[in-house]
Amino acid sequence: MNFYYIIDTPKLLSILGIVCVCVAEKTVKVSEMVHSELQYRKQDNDSFDDVLREVLGLKPSLDDLVAYFDKELQDTCIELIDHINEQGDFNHRIEEGSRADVLKFISEGTIVAEARFTEHSMSLYYRDRSSSLERFTGLKMDDNEVKSTRGGYTHGKESAFERVENKIPGSYRRWGK
Repeated sequence: MNFYYIIDTPKLLSILGIVCVCVAEKTVKVSEMVHSELQYRKQDNDSFDDVLREVLGLKPSLDDLVAYFDKELQDTCIELIDHINEQGDFNHRIEEGSRADVLKFISEGTIVAEARFTEHSMSLYYRDRSSSLERFTGLKMDDNEVKSTRGGYTHGKESAFERVENKIPGSYRRWGK
């Protein structure tokens, strides 16, 4: 006897007159074995849509997020992401947005940090003491060099690595465990 599960993609509803964007909903029949495998691959707050997008190769990768950058900025961003990963045990989620694509660093179901990518720069955010995500550094090209940005000023790219060491470990200890 075959059992089938129905998987619905996420849908936002209009509630109390608030206008929300709705995602098209489709029903997919899957066997119990496939459902079990999808359930196994789900992390934290993933939807089945998230899992299927990843399995089918429809989710952007880190290389996709830095694709608009020149080679030096791409390499530095990837090094900085690796440096963030050294600060804690993180799961990752990539979300596509209209203004920026976002790489989320998640621990114990909580977003500890984010890297937001536009066509020209990457900005880093950490979860501060008040639980807000606060921008603490970024990277961009300036005069043909990779520069760290903070508070409207540019610094050497090493500054971004130092800021990661100053912000991410504390945020991880507070929010990630």
